Amino acid sequence: MGVPSFYRWLIQRYPLTIQEVIEEEPLEVNGGGVTIPIDSSKPNPNGYEYDNLYLDMNGIIHPCFHPEDKPSPTTFTEVFQCMFDYIDRLFVMVRPRKLLFMAIDGVAPRAKMNQQRARRFRAAKDAAEAAAEEEQLREEFEREGKKLPPKVDSQVFDSNVITPGTEFMATLSFALRYYIHVRLNSDPGWKNIKVILSDANVPGEGEHKIMSYIRCNKNHPGYNPNTHHCLYGLDADLIMLSLATHEIHFSILREVVFFPGEEGKCFLCGQEGHRAADCEGKIKRKTGEMLDNTEADVVVKKPYEFVNIWILREYLEHDMQIPGAKKNLDRLIDDFIFICFFVGNDFLPHMPTLEIREGAIELLMSVYKNKFRSAKKYLTDSSKLNLRNVERFIKAVGMYENQIFQKRAQVQQRQSERFRRDKARDKARDNARDNARDNAQASRQFSGKLVQLDSLDEVSDSLHSSPSRKYLRLSLDDNIGVANVETENSLKAEELDNEEDLKFKLKKLLRDKGDGFRSGNGEQDKVKLNKVGWRERYYEEKFAAKSVEEMEQIRRDVVLKYTEGLCWIMHYYYHGVCSWNWFYPYHYAPFASDLKGLEKLDIKFELGSPFKPFNQLLAVLPSASAHALPECYRSLMTNPDSPIADFYPADFEIDMNGKRYSWQGISKLPFVEEKRLLEAAAQVEKSLTNEEIRRNSALFDMLFVVASHPLGELIRSLNSRTNNLSNEERATIIEKIDPGLSDGMNGYIASCGGDSQPSCFCSTVEGMEDVLTNQVICAIYKLPEDIRGSEITHQIPRLAIPKKTISLVDLKSGGLLWHEDGDKRRAPPKVIKIKRYNPEGSISGGRLGKASHRLVLQTINAQPDYMNINSEPALCPNTVFQNERVPKKIPTFKDNGIQWISPPPSQITPKKMNSPQRQKAWKKDETPQSREKSKKLKSSLKITQNFFILAGVFSSHRLCFSSPPYTVVVLCRFCKMIGSFLTRGLVMVLGYAYPAYECYKTVEKNRPEIEQLRFWCQYWILVACLTVFERVGDAFVSWVPMYSEAKLAFFIYLWYPKTRGTTYVYESFFRPYLSQHENDIDHSLLELRTRAGDMAVIYWQRVASYGQTRILEILQYVAAQSTPRPQPPQKRGGRANQAPAKPKKAPVPQSEPEEVSLSSSSSSSSSENEAADPKNAGTTQIAQKSVASPIVNPPQSTTQVEPMQIEEVEGEAESGNENPNPEGPKETVMEETIRMTRGRLRKTRSEESR
Repeated sequence: MGVPSFYRWLIQRYPLTIQEVIEEEPLEVNGGGVTIPIDSSKPNPNGYEYDNLYLDMNGIIHPCFHPEDKPSPTTFTEVFQCMFDYIDRLFVMVRPRKLLFMAIDGVAPRAKMNQQRARRFRAAKDAAEAAAEEEQLREEFEREGKKLPPKVDSQVFDSNVITPGTEFMATLSFALRYYIHVRLNSDPGWKNIKVILSDANVPGEGEHKIMSYIRCNKNHPGYNPNTHHCLYGLDADLIMLSLATHEIHFSILREVVFFPGEEGKCFLCGQEGHRAADCEGKIKRKTGEMLDNTEADVVVKKPYEFVNIWILREYLEHDMQIPGAKKNLDRLIDDFIFICFFVGNDFLPHMPTLEIREGAIELLMSVYKNKFRSAKKYLTDSSKLNLRNVERFIKAVGMYENQIFQKRAQVQQRQSERFRRDKARDKARDNARDNARDNAQASRQFSGKLVQLDSLDEVSDSLHSSPSRKYLRLSLDDNIGVANVETENSLKAEELDNEEDLKFKLKKLLRDKGDGFRSGNGEQDKVKLNKVGWRERYYEEKFAAKSVEEMEQIRRDVVLKYTEGLCWIMHYYYHGVCSWNWFYPYHYAPFASDLKGLEKLDIKFELGSPFKPFNQLLAVLPSASAHALPECYRSLMTNPDSPIADFYPADFEIDMNGKRYSWQGISKLPFVEEKRLLEAAAQVEKSLTNEEIRRNSALFDMLFVVASHPLGELIRSLNSRTNNLSNEERATIIEKIDPGLSDGMNGYIASCGGDSQPSCFCSTVEGMEDVLTNQVICAIYKLPEDIRGSEITHQIPRLAIPKKTISLVDLKSGGLLWHEDGDKRRAPPKVIKIKRYNPEGSISGGRLGKASHRLVLQTINAQPDYMNINSEPALCPNTVFQNERVPKKIPTFKDNGIQWISPPPSQITPKKMNSPQRQKAWKKDETPQSREKSKKLKSSLKITQNFFILAGVFSSHRLCFSSPPYTVVVLCRFCKMIGSFLTRGLVMVLGYAYPAYECYKTVEKNRPEIEQLRFWCQYWILVACLTVFERVGDAFVSWVPMYSEAKLAFFIYLWYPKTRGTTYVYESFFRPYLSQHENDIDHSLLELRTRAGDMAVIYWQRVASYGQTRILEILQYVAAQSTPRPQPPQKRGGRANQAPAKPKKAPVPQSEPEEVSLSSSSSSSSSENEAADPKNAGTTQIAQKSVASPIVNPPQSTTQVEPMQIEEVEGEAESGNENPNPEGPKETVMEETIRMTRGRLRKTRSEESR
């Protein structure tokens, strides 16, 4: 299947699907003279036993026609021997235990013939151009005196003979029958297996004949669903076909493909088997090219690998996962297969919108998941398409066309510029090499050591003699005189060197010619998809549309035929051919955005019948390959007067269609008219010989088993009943196969023509011996009926699903879609690891834990709770009781938690008790502002107190309480506090921090996946809406029980991978609601933008007015304080009528620092002024605050002076109550703060003086 780059995309995105093949090597004895073959009956060294091995033989025939590790064969016999070795190696790798199925391409459906015709015409044209270039090079070599070996006539010069109906394919069928007989008779690994050969006379493509066998057997009784399948082939469609079977235990065997930049291939000489570091710069000859008569270089075998389909299914299960949708993996795989049709297949031309190298599959998967979330419907149902859903899907893909075309034009422009620079650099390098050669010659002439120009040319030519020496001549351009190339003396070796040089130059010449950038002959792009009007230009250039009406008519027909093609392919993949005659009648595909109105299309197919082999040869071969047909058919291709001569143009246009390489171009050949071709062929068909009639017939699959196999008796019994019938009649009498005798294989057998078990099987391959004692019997094999899933009536055995090995971690993110990524690739973020070391002598580990315990114990000494009048004092382990002993009952620990045991209240009487007078004084001195602040302080102290209590319990286990009720209250408070604290912490972590980090990782990827970005954008939209709702409706939701826990659960539900509630909530609730009001919101925002300037001016005016007022008040206050007001004499004596204030308990120490002395004097002065003039008490307090210096006290001191603070406040309150004029100015927040700070300072000094 023509899916360029699909396999590379697959192994890069799903790398764990690949498993390297472990091969055993034959054992050599007697110094390598004798080789012991590998016993394939032993267990498979790969640790996995396979039941059935299927060989797509065309993937073997073509490599044997043009091998890379040996010279090209010249006879059919050499090709057959190469194929036998090839099959032997594959068989030893897999070691099937039940079945070997060899399928060769037969007559293909008409839809495939168009591609076969284009390929074979193109191959003939390329071969003619290569032959012309080679002839010119040969003439050039002869003029330079370089000897070349003569051309060798070859039977395999034309690879177009690998087509059903040719003499080569008929000979190959007999050769494979001989090979099967040899192996079944002699190899122990083949003894118990069944062999089915489906040659080129059986209609259908090889891989699809294999899939038909699997489909037709899997739903019949006796089939084991745990059968392990292995399929060998090189086509990318084998992966799709394997997935379409929905067989779990399935592997694909193929050669390892080394892509540019990967290991396994030397980049110096271009050969496999070693790396550049081990390259010796020598010519590595192919096997068979002898340097002399005794030795040849050993060629390293190509490695192989398995593509495990069950691993691929696991990858797709994660990659195609859609949150909130019911999982049906088989249907998701069917949809995946279908969307991959858009990036390439053998039956429809390539859609111009999508390229795998441009991330087309990632785009299709992304769009598919988005559409599935909203529609909740699949694109396919087995082989049937839901055209309504397909139209929605492809319409969404078409929305990206403009972006893709723009990005593609930018990339092509950069590539073109880069190659122009490279070409200029290469030209400068060639000039430098020529100058170096001239300088070397002049230098040697000057030194008297003139070297003949021929010998210098010989040295220069030797630098061009092979791909490996290409690197030498490029690296030694500046110093050609130091090149020391070993000269070979043999004339044959010299000719081989020249031939290698010829091949290398020819290959480079053809490569550069086929590269539009290197050759500079790229066609002008007339469509210009990156410019406006690209659709009209496309239909005008590609479909010759003359008017808008004609363009629309062509578009409708193209869409119809293309949709028919999609339906045809789906049926072909799941149930076989639905029409042998249908084909797509255009060279170009529509755009994705053109596929509209699909649901209204009426799509029907007629089965028809396949072409005969010779008729297919007429349809697909060019006139240059007419030698592959019988003599009577050749004139239809070569005679200008032939009724179908127009089917075989001597030359044809190749439209590069914006591609870089010529092989990517579109061969614009005329489509074959089936009716005219069949009429012309019918006129000459009567002239065929018997052998040619057999080649032109449709035959059956052949089944081969050892005579001792359980099926052998069934075949012999059938042969005995049909001995007296003709070959045609014998083929119509069939016998049903018992799956119990055939290891689960169903179907029918019929007697084949001739002797089914000859005693001696004659060799059909030259040079190989006959099978003298044949023990192999054969029969015709026919497939059973294809039972669909709904028609199954028997019980299917239990399926053993392999252990899951793939998780989301193994899934590589695709990052940004190709068209969304910038022109420059971002480098992956560098991870900087910093290891922190503790400084010498630091407290860490166990020492840190002990130090923490000591800090807690020293910090949480018992202190009265001044904020709670009715509460008992909180006691800590250091509390001293009146009886000077620790209570007997203390907290203890059990397995089920903490058991709180408190002593009776009589045993616990703390020395420090609350003073009712102080509490009374405190309440008298309260103001509304201080009361509110005291509530907040009270809540904070309670939380801290409860935390310290728990810390004391877990640190010392000696915490005691005054009474059991108090214990319960503390526990309840603590549990409530801890629960609220943990919930808020978890909300911050799981609702904000963790999602933010995941979002950060998504954004910082080299190519972030658009689906992940979309998901996190939706998540933050929902979080923002919830936050706004909380801020606005705090008064309504704050009292709801368990609100924080519900919020936490909602956050986790939104981003948790298994729920992915974000998409569901967004699509089901937020988006529909917002869509209804989107216009109103946009209108409001527009009005807000227009009025934003006026609102800003008004707001600024208010701010300026408020600022001026406050600044004026501050200046007035400063002016008032800088100029003290004189007091009248009668006011000064007012203090005598007042009650004397309580004397201070401690004088101010004289050893205080300067700042403290200033504050102390200010405080004393303020107290006197307060008593003298109560009316100005507030003003005086503010003045004193302005000159007081802030003092920061340690926590211990602050905690211990709280009683003194209450004493001072009590004195102030009493003097305030005796004031004859209590109605003073209302205390401001600043005045209250100054008063509180002043009292705190006085109490601090008093406590320290004690």
